[in-house]
Amino acid sequence: MTTLWRRHALERFVLGYYRDWELPGIELLRVAVGSEGKASKGRAIDNGWTYVEAANCPLSMKHQAGFDAVRELDPDYVVLINSDDLLSKNYFAAVTGACAPDDVLALADLWFLDLRSSLVALGYFPGYRQTKVKGVRSGVFERDNLTLGAGRCFGRVALDEVDWQLWVEDIDRGLDGSCADRLLAAAGKQIQAHSMSELGVFAMDVKSGVNLWNFKDYKYGSVLRGGAVESVLASHGMAGILRISDCGFRNELCGDGT
Repeated sequence: MTTLWRRHALERFVLGYYRDWELPGIELLRVAVGSEGKASKGRAIDNGWTYVEAANCPLSMKHQAGFDAVRELDPDYVVLINSDDLLSKNYFAAVTGACAPDDVLALADLWFLDLRSSLVALGYFPGYRQTKVKGVRSGVFERDNLTLGAGRCFGRVALDEVDWQLWVEDIDRGLDGSCADRLLAAAGKQIQAHSMSELGVFAMDVKSGVNLWNFKDYKYGSVLRGGAVESVLASHGMAGILRISDCGFRNELCGDGT
């Protein structure tokens, strides 16, 4: 499941990236939640995604509308992909293999791609537990051991235990933490954190300008630039993202939560 909001070129790339995947033993059901009527519906349908319309604000209820729609499809697992998230092709097999039906699995680390700098940068973020930093914008590093939202995998039994209600308050920031709090309060369930290396996967969040959190808001273990970035992305079939020239614009409303 993904959400869409006013990053047309980037969204077309991301939707198209997942469009034609054929994964052995896995049936992918793609659902996109948009808020721009025919414009966002067209981008989703053209790329083979089922479309759901919902108001963009509050973002928590937009995401909840997506899960309500996905519930009707009766899946075994739900993987949340924001419209700026690119996951390696082996990701779905890896997370569904590691995540029990009554568990929720999330990444502990993540790569971030900065498309707004004069020289494109790819930063490795080792996780919140290593980056308790003062002076950064409120909300980014408030708690230890937070997992990332990109690619978060929900087992069907875990969703049933909270009646698929992952957000019960109207918020536009902090959706990942709010979801974790809901799982803990309603079902006593801790999200299981795994690193990309443990799963053998690659996952990346693209920072293009329409984001609640910017590239500079994270403390990186390493940063690649120039040809090194293209080499890494090419190895995962993602290099095409570097050729997008109009990824988005800074939005006066809510963005899509990432």
